[in-house]
Amino acid sequence: MRLDFDQLQCTRCGGARLAKCPCPDCGAPPKRHEIQPSVDRRRRIVAQAVANRGVPIAGRPFPEELASQVDATLTALQRALARAARSGVSAQPLTTALRDLDQLVADSEAPLPRPHRNRGRRCSTSLHLLQSGFDLYLETLRADSVLEAQNLESRGQALIDEASDHLDHSEIPGPEEQRQFGSPWSALAASHAGLIGGRSFTELQDGLAPALGLPPGDIGLQIAISAIDASVEHLDAERLIGLSDSVESALEGPLDADAVAAFSGDLHVSEALLGASLVTVQNAISDEEDDVVVVGRALDLAKVVRERGLRTCLALLKAQLTETPYESARAEGVGLLLRDAPKYVPSVALSGVNRALRDADGHQDYGVAEGAVLLQHGAQRLTFDAFIDAVLGEVETYQGIARGILLTLLKAGHSLPGPETWSPRARRELVQYLCEFAGLSDADLDIGGELAVISGSSSVGEDVDTMPLVMALVGFLPPSTQILRIVVGVDTGVSETTASLDEFRAWTREDPGKDHAARLSFLAVCAATRVDGACPLSAEKWVGLAHSAIVENPDEDLPTKLRKLQQVRRLARAASVATTGIDQLAAALREQLNSKVGVSGSLTSADGGASAWLSMPELPVRSHKAGRGAAFGIGLNRREET
Repeated sequence: MRLDFDQLQCTRCGGARLAKCPCPDCGAPPKRHEIQPSVDRRRRIVAQAVANRGVPIAGRPFPEELASQVDATLTALQRALARAARSGVSAQPLTTALRDLDQLVADSEAPLPRPHRNRGRRCSTSLHLLQSGFDLYLETLRADSVLEAQNLESRGQALIDEASDHLDHSEIPGPEEQRQFGSPWSALAASHAGLIGGRSFTELQDGLAPALGLPPGDIGLQIAISAIDASVEHLDAERLIGLSDSVESALEGPLDADAVAAFSGDLHVSEALLGASLVTVQNAISDEEDDVVVVGRALDLAKVVRERGLRTCLALLKAQLTETPYESARAEGVGLLLRDAPKYVPSVALSGVNRALRDADGHQDYGVAEGAVLLQHGAQRLTFDAFIDAVLGEVETYQGIARGILLTLLKAGHSLPGPETWSPRARRELVQYLCEFAGLSDADLDIGGELAVISGSSSVGEDVDTMPLVMALVGFLPPSTQILRIVVGVDTGVSETTASLDEFRAWTREDPGKDHAARLSFLAVCAATRVDGACPLSAEKWVGLAHSAIVENPDEDLPTKLRKLQQVRRLARAASVATTGIDQLAAALREQLNSKVGVSGSLTSADGGASAWLSMPELPVRSHKAGRGAAFGIGLNRREET
C-alpha cells in the first residue's frame, strides 16, 4: 500500500516538511492555507466506509469453507485498501470489503459441534486479530504524517501476521472428519517427554508436576489430570475447566478417607468401562458401520458416562458436602444425584446432560432417517454431528467434575489404586504409555504364560534404553510373568532385550538405605538382563562397582571387603562378563590380608572408582514405599541413590 504526502520547503530553515505539519527541523508551524489533497481524499473515503460499515447479521452458522472465504475476503479488502490509497474516490469497494470481513468474523463466533469446538474458537480469535489489524490499516490511510502511517502499518501487520500463524494451526475439518474423535493417550506420553525435555523416568517422576503446573504428589493423579486436559481438545475447554474449578472450590474442607478409598475404586471401574465404550464408538465409525449402529454405540457410551462416571463423582460430592455416607449416595439413582447436585454445588452447571439421550438409550427409542438422528419417537431430530456433540457434552460434564475431584485429591496428598486392581485393558494402556515415553512407538503387548513380549519401533531415531523401561514396567505386569522380552525396530535392524523379572522385583523391594545390598540387587538385575545377547553393563563398570564396594567404608576389615568383592564377581560371572579386573582386585586384597596391612594405593587406582557407579544405566527412582497408579495413571518406583 503506497501513500502520497505533499512536501514543502520550510520558509524559516529551508528544510523539507510535509504540508499541514510542523517543520521537523526548526519546529515552524504550517501555514493556515496549506492543504494535503491526498490525505484529505483518503480521510473522506475511510470516513464514508466506516459510517456505512453497518452491523453484521447475527445467528448465522460457522462458515463451511472458512479457508477459502478468508482468502477471498482478505484479497478483496487488500485491493480496496490499495485503491483507496492510490487514487480512488468511491468508498463503496472499501465498504463492501469491510462488511464482508465483519460478517465473516461474526459467523466464526458460532460454536462448532464437539469435538471441534475449541478449534472453532481459535479460528474466531484469529479472525478478530485480522479484523483489528485491518482496522489499523484504515487508520494508516488517515495518518497525518509518514511517521504516523509507518507506525500504524507496523502495528497492523504484526496483528495480521499473528492471526495468520494461528489460522495455519487451526484448520477446520470437513464434514466427514468432524465425525471422528480419538483418545488422547496416543500423544500423551510424547507430550510429557517434550514437556520435561527428555525420556528419563526419574525426570518424569520429579518433573511432570512442575511441567504441567500441577501440585506435587501422586504421579498417577498427575497423569490422570493430564489425560483429562489432553481430552479437552475434543470437548468444550472453557466449560470443562469451569466445572473443574467449581468442584475444586466446593471441596475445600478435609476429605473423608473411607469415602475417597471407595470413590477411587469406583472411579477405576468407571474409567475402564468408559475406555472400552469409547473404543466401540471409534471402531464403529472407523469401520463405517451403519449410522444406526454408530448411534447405538454412542448412546451406550453416554449411559456408561452417566451411570458409572457421573454417579461416582456426584456421590463423592454429595458425601463430602452433606452428611450422607458415600455408599448411600452411591446407591441413589443418577437422576436424583443430577437433580440434587446444584443444591450443594450451585456453580456446577449440568446442562450438558441431555434427558433425551437417557430416555433413548433406556427405551431403545432411537433411529436414523435421511441422515438425521431421531429421538423420542422422532420428536427430536438431530444431525449426526449435533448428536455426537450432545454425547460428548455428557463426557465433558463427567470429565470436568472428575478433574476437579482429582485435583483436590492431589493437593490433599491422596493416591489412586495400585495396578493389582487394574483390568487387562488398563494394563495395556499403561504399557503403551510407558513405552511411548521411553521412545518405543506402536508398542504391542503379548502375554502368554510366564513370557511377556513387547514389540515396537524406535521413535527417537536410535536405540531405546530398555533397562529403565523394564524397571518401569515390572510393577504393571502380572506376577506370573517371569520373562519380559522387548523387541525394538531400529534403523540398523532389530534390537532385543530379555529380562528376568524376579530380579527386577527384588531390586524394587530392596531397602535403599543398605548401600551394598542395593548394589547387589542392581547387579543382579544387570546379570539377569541381556541386550542383543550381552549384559547391558560393561566389564569396566563392573570393576568400578566392585572397587566402590571395597573402598566405600574405610572401617571394614579385609575379610568383609573380600566377601563383598566375591559377591560382585559371582554376579559378574552369571552375567557372562569378563572378571579380569575384579580378579586383580581380589588378588590385591588377599595379598594384603596375608600381610595383614590396610588397603594399598593400588586398589584406589584399579579402575575409575566410584565414577562407574555414578554412570550406571539410569533406572526409575523409587521410595521404599511403592507409588500408586490408576487406570489412566501410573505409580513409578523411587530410589534415591540412582
